[in-house]
Order: sequence, then C-alpha cells, then structure tokens
Amino acid sequence: MRRVYDTLRRASCGSTAGLPTRRVRDGRNQPQPQARHQGRPARAGSRSSGRVRTAARPAPRRRRGDDQDRQPGGHHHRLLLLAGGARRVVPESEARPGAPRGPLGRLAAQELRFLHRSGRAARSRRGPRRRSHRQQDHRHGRDLVGVAIRREAARAASLAAERGARRPAGSVRLDFTQGENALARALAARRSPYIDLTLSNPTAAGFPVPSIPLPHARSYEPHPRGVPAALEAVAAYHGIQPERVVLTASTSEAYSWLFKLLCDAGDEVLVPEPSYPLFGYLTALECVRAVPYALRWDGEWHLEASALRFSGRTRAVLVVSPGNPTGAYLKEDERAALASACRAHGCALISDEVFADFPAFEDRRRARSAALYDDVPAFSLSGLSKVAGLPQLKLGWIAAGGPGAGEAVRRLELIADTYLSVSAPVQLAAPGLLAARGPFQRAVQSRLAANRAAFAAARGPGAAWDLMRSEGGWSQVLSVPRSRSEEEWALALLEAGVLVHPGYFFDFPAGAHLVVSLLPEPVQFARAAAILARVLCA
Repeated sequence: MRRVYDTLRRASCGSTAGLPTRRVRDGRNQPQPQARHQGRPARAGSRSSGRVRTAARPAPRRRRGDDQDRQPGGHHHRLLLLAGGARRVVPESEARPGAPRGPLGRLAAQELRFLHRSGRAARSRRGPRRRSHRQQDHRHGRDLVGVAIRREAARAASLAAERGARRPAGSVRLDFTQGENALARALAARRSPYIDLTLSNPTAAGFPVPSIPLPHARSYEPHPRGVPAALEAVAAYHGIQPERVVLTASTSEAYSWLFKLLCDAGDEVLVPEPSYPLFGYLTALECVRAVPYALRWDGEWHLEASALRFSGRTRAVLVVSPGNPTGAYLKEDERAALASACRAHGCALISDEVFADFPAFEDRRRARSAALYDDVPAFSLSGLSKVAGLPQLKLGWIAAGGPGAGEAVRRLELIADTYLSVSAPVQLAAPGLLAARGPFQRAVQSRLAANRAAFAAARGPGAAWDLMRSEGGWSQVLSVPRSRSEEEWALALLEAGVLVHPGYFFDFPAGAHLVVSLLPEPVQFARAAAILARVLCA
C-alpha cells in the first residue's frame, strides 16, 4: 500500500516520467531508444511531451455514453494518453508500437518554452524576504511546499529515515495543525452585534442581480472548453476570439489548471505582496512554490519588473489588476517591462482581472486585459462572481493570448475534459447573465464611491491614520500607527463593534495596516467609519 500511495502522490504532483535523455555534441538532451516492446528507435531531435504535461490531441466533443467508452474495456479510440508507455494507459490488445512523441502543434521552439521544458536543474535561489515582526506574520517560517516535494534535493538526505516512519494521510502539502488566531477566537466569543467591514460576498450586500432563470439541461452533452454560446459571450466580454477561451468553475480552479499546464512539482510562480492570501494554498495544493515579490508604495502602488527574482524553476509571474486589497491597476509601462522579463526567462504571465470592471477613476496609463497583447504568453482570469455578482453560480474563465495561445488552449482543453466541472445550466445562461451585468455593476460603483467619501469625511485633519489611495476594486487599505500591532488594532476595533482585517492577512511587507471592505450598506458603513476613526485616534 505504501508503494501505491507514493505512486499516486507523485502522479498528482506532476510526474516527470518520460523518455530518459542523453547528451550529444550540441549540448541538448536527446531521447534514448525506446524499450523493446515499443518497436522503433527514437527519432533524433524529439523529446517526450510527458516530461512536463501530457500533450494529446484536442478533446473530442463527448456524447452520452462516452464515459463508458473511455473505460479500459471500451471502444473510444480518439483520445489516447500515451505518456510513460502505452500499455500503462490503453488495453494490451490496443497497444501499438511507435516512436516517441515530439512537441505537438509544430510551434516554434521559443513559443513552446513556457509550455514544454526538458531541463529541470534549478539555480540557487534566494529565499523570500521575511518580515521583521514575528507577531504580525501568521506564516512566519512556514514553507507550504518544500516539505511536500520528496524529490527536492534538500530532502534527499532524510528520505532514508522517513521510509521507516509512517506519515498520516493528508499531511503532505499543507500544514493542517495551525490553530485559530486571536481575532478568530475573539469573534467566536463575541455575543453582541458588530458591523462587518470584511464583507466580500456581493449576494449578502443587497445588490440587484439579474433575474434570469437557469435553463433546464435535461440532456448532458459536455463540451470540455464550454458550450459555444458561453464561449462567444466571454470572448465578446474580453474582445477576443472564442477559440481562446476556456470555462472553469471558479477563478481558483483556473489557477489550478494553469499551474497544472505550466508547472512541474517544485517549480515556482512569482506572486505579488501584498495580495490575496489564498495564493499560498493554491500553489501548495499543486506542489508549486509561491515566491513573493514586493509592490512598491510611493503614494500609489507600483510593480517593478527589474526587482523580480527569477530562478531556473520560475514558470510564471502572477499579477492582480486591480490588486486585492491594494486596488492598483497594472500600468502600460509596467506591463511592457513585465512582458520583456517574462520573455527573457521563458515564463508566462497570469493576470487576475476579476475586479477590472470597478475603477475608482479613469486613468489612461492603465494596461488593457493581458489576453489582448501578443508579445508574451498570457492568461487573463475572471468570472461571474465579481463581474455579475453571482458567486453562487460558479462560473469563471481563462482567456489566453500571446505566442502559443492556440497550443495552450488545446492543452487546457485536455485538462478541462479530465474534470468537466462547469455545470450545463450556468453555461447555457452565461450569455444572458453577462449581458445583464449593467445594473449590478452600476449599483456597486455607486456604493463604492459613497463609502470612500464616508471614509474621507471620518478622517479629520492631522489624524494619525491615513487612507492609502486606491484605484479600484472593493477594498480600502488603511495605514495605522505602529503603537499597536495590526492584530491589537483589529481586536480593539472588534471590542468597539467593528470587524476589520489586520494587514498581515494580506502579507504587507512592512508598516502597520488594516484592510476593510467597501461593500457594506452606506449607513452602516458611515457608522463603522466613525467608530474606526475614534478608536485609531485614541
């Protein structure tokens, strides 16, 4: 059982099983001849696509009964996954000899760099910057991924000792032993009402939602990328062709699929700091390492591409535009510098644009959606949760752009066909839901403006706290005095009747910050702003 468990875990973390390689005069890796049962010698210059992720034919449109056809004893012949030996995937009677598979799609080598790599030797990597105040760092000293990758060089010496010890199932990738923090305990113990300035659920904020019933889907005709009408609606929203769109059940699932597409176990993606606290978990669950890069504040937030720490295992750079919670949009010059850096290091750009429809003001410097540029492999992420205020319907998407976009979508289609996670009713309703998003977005914009004004009015002249300028999104960041820790300020505010996020939830690299949501009802929000101003000035 231990061998079965280890085999399954290695497969889930991204197996590197493929053809062995040898060195030739030009220094490149070439495949060794195949095993005897495969029949033919290897072609010069080919390499196994299973080295990173299996490259296969586009997933066919499936009909009822196809799930049975794809079983080992079935008769479905159009989708054969042949990484690591045909007889491991197809029935013995159907296994056929063949040469090793080379890169499919016939893309130029430079366009395949971000999708297909043979070298996995990592350069020495500097560790992420640690915060100086342990009290405010809820993840201090914690490596979500390093302990999970058994092939990692740093772990090799301890493998022999570990083989004799049993490890509980489920303790591999995440640390499940952490207890509640002081704020969570205080909130659980509180019995009197409070004003929640952490609200992020639009369905709990009283906004209008489209009154479009979900269609009845009496038959099941799965489309791996999504039904054509939904793809066309999302493509029109982004201004691209439907062939470059893949539907997902959420933005989190979109991240998961992209990490499966781009990364092997132990690879890295660069993530902004401060930013959304879920990135560490999304990467860890794919056995990928999140390496933070700091955003710079000088009256507004900036991304400096020259400060990014690329390594030999960096596979993608993640940006959030506008940021959560910073509200900063990616600017044209920043995007151009970032694209140049990604090209130089063979990386893809992943752009989270779920809040893009909610700017606080106009700014000509802002970059467009990442999928609209053709200078770097890029993926734009969004979904109905923020665009239409419908998180309960579970519909997100990936829009691909840049060199190799067609091949990337083709490979994503195979991943999508493996899960088929998006429900048919929401796909059928997507065109109408996107077309009816206007009233919801106008109501949100009006409330965001009203609550920003209430905050500005609550802050008197010479106050010890300040509002950090936000360009958009649903959050507001406050800079607060360092006379208390962020957690102490949050506890004091909860005692006064207002719940806020301490800044360390979002990994602010320095200073003392609080983060509040701008979604609550304006009258309640104004009351909370007055309480907050009183407590921070005490």
